[in-house]
Amino acid sequence: MNNTTALITLISTLAILATVIFIIANPHWLSYLRRRWVRLADEPDVAHLQQPYFIDFIDLLTRLNLPLDYTDKENIPQSGKLVAPLYWVLKEMARGENLNFLTAHAARSRQDNKLTRNIVRTLLKSTEPLVLLGDPGSGKSVTLRQIGLTLADKMQHSKAPLIPIYVPLNMFTVSLEKNDPVWQFIGDTLSEQFGEDLGPQLFGQMKNLLAAGQVVFLFDSMDEMPRADYGGGFEVLKRFADQYSNNIASLKTIVSN
Repeated sequence: MNNTTALITLISTLAILATVIFIIANPHWLSYLRRRWVRLADEPDVAHLQQPYFIDFIDLLTRLNLPLDYTDKENIPQSGKLVAPLYWVLKEMARGENLNFLTAHAARSRQDNKLTRNIVRTLLKSTEPLVLLGDPGSGKSVTLRQIGLTLADKMQHSKAPLIPIYVPLNMFTVSLEKNDPVWQFIGDTLSEQFGEDLGPQLFGQMKNLLAAGQVVFLFDSMDEMPRADYGGGFEVLKRFADQYSNNIASLKTIVSN
């Protein structure tokens, strides 16, 4: 009897130890468990914004994808390297380096949305901002929006959700008059997307949400930024990523190049 009790105790101890080691080795699980079950006292309370924001966000991205006749079974980059560290890509693009060797050779063919879910899992596990890669016309923007829809579907009923923010960069310009042009552009974009009520309310909570690790930025069309601002645009985007990633270990960003 004593031997049986000792064996059960040993097995239980080893199971607990294995779980602790797994969590230490995979710190993103701590963030997941906290978002899933725990709300900290200093976290921003966005419960009153959560439902209307996710409803409008899902509607926005769905409408943007509709003209392309998109479904989960097509237009998804499927081969080659799909994601890469944002800092490296921004540095190389600012220097005018050729990224063809790193670009995914994407094809339009039918498959389920398993790949989109895999990219979402990669994003949630990543400790650094990522870039979604693909040839022109391979469906990067459509895929990025589908990633946003998948995230929204997963997070809209969470007690401490990750808030996806969709930011198209094709209208982004660098102004010397702005201290933080990326930050101001995000605020302007939210107001344009969600109106002068919901947009500014969410933007007013943005720094608190960032501090709590509850934001996922979806920067789209980086390669469509105005040509006159190309070099400066990449530099301020890199500075933005550096600033908030240095202060917030769990900042999550994915960019469509």
